[in-house]
Amino acid sequence: MRTSYRQPRASGIQVLGQGMDGGSRSRLTQQFMNQPASVLLGTSSFWEGVDFPGDTLTCLAIVRLPFQPPNHPVVEAKSEKLQAEKKNPFMKLSLPQAVIRFKQGFGRLVRTATDRGIVILYDTRVIDTSYGKYFLYSLPGPKMEHLPTASMAARVHDWLNQPAEVNGEEVSS
Repeated sequence: MRTSYRQPRASGIQVLGQGMDGGSRSRLTQQFMNQPASVLLGTSSFWEGVDFPGDTLTCLAIVRLPFQPPNHPVVEAKSEKLQAEKKNPFMKLSLPQAVIRFKQGFGRLVRTATDRGIVILYDTRVIDTSYGKYFLYSLPGPKMEHLPTASMAARVHDWLNQPAEVNGEEVSS
């Protein structure tokens, strides 16, 4: 028996999910682009190679920083080589790769000078760890706020409904 998770809720928001109904990444991308009131839940394959132009994507939620699993065979082999060279595999391999993927994920949201949106990052390691700054400093200068979860919906609503600015000038949306 197959359960479909794409049923609209009372709010009218369509939930699309990778791996939930057998849809391919390209089919889910098309559905998401054609349904303005939708949420797309994706796995790591959505970190790169997907383009959502203009207002198609206005809010990106990142649940975890995109580190490769340390037991992945390629990661293990490269880590062993770095250890043999007396180098820190986390700082020389895992962290730089995760920062690149993080920037790629952020790039799904902001593609042009007129694109705007919000990234909600739920992984507190960006503020709780010494390496978190590498993720934050890799981004192109967005305004960052640290909010409790209960305050987010109202803040996202307010921000998305204010006029956009480009180079200090108001832009109509």
